[in-house]
Amino acid sequence: MPRPAPSETGSAPRAGGRLRASVLEAVGGLPSSFWWLFVSTLVNRIGGFVLTFVTLA
Repeated sequence: MPRPAPSETGSAPRAGGRLRASVLEAVGGLPSSFWWLFVSTLVNRIGGFVLTFVTLA
């Protein structure tokens, strides 16, 4: 679904909106299996990091 033009919404696009659009354009075409693998790896590494400090307590 296309986004309305800034003149239609009555406000100029924010810098964060441009950044988000740029990121979505760069990585938005990656398959869902990539994102599941990325998220699960991230959770695994964060868990390992936290586990190190839990064992010290």
